[in-house]
Amino acid sequence: MLPEREHKEDEGKAARRVAAFDGIRALAATSVLFYHYRYTTLPTRALRYLASGGWYGVDIFFVLSGFLITRLLLSELEGSGTISLRRFYTRRALRLYPAFFSAIGIAIITASLKWKVPFGWQIVFLFTYVQNLWLAFAYVPMNESLLLWPAWSLCIEEQF
Repeated sequence: MLPEREHKEDEGKAARRVAAFDGIRALAATSVLFYHYRYTTLPTRALRYLASGGWYGVDIFFVLSGFLITRLLLSELEGSGTISLRRFYTRRALRLYPAFFSAIGIAIITASLKWKVPFGWQIVFLFTYVQNLWLAFAYVPMNESLLLWPAWSLCIEEQF
């Protein structure tokens, strides 16, 4: 049996997790993957047609993320009477940064072995979560020398 304090913390984490969202996330991720591979690897016209709705998967991720972030902030407000953005961003950084920074590192290593293109500004835009703004306001062709271009959605979520 867990000590009382740890038990309450585990209950709090369980209360914040919405297990039903895992299935929705799986469907959203599948639709995005199908969208990216619709013309090259999907064998039938029907599957390619279904894959054309991949942008809905991105929208679903945004809706779920907005719901969960709002829920966390309201829960904190209810519990403490205030919202600490520092605490919120610290928790978020501890959850997202290890995977995000690892992906950036792997992309840089892989790209530098394959291409002889300078990635300086791209790295800055990725690390500062403004890649989406760079893609929106500067013409950047979607070619293979663009590092982690799907990270635009993480940037939008971070700015939210």
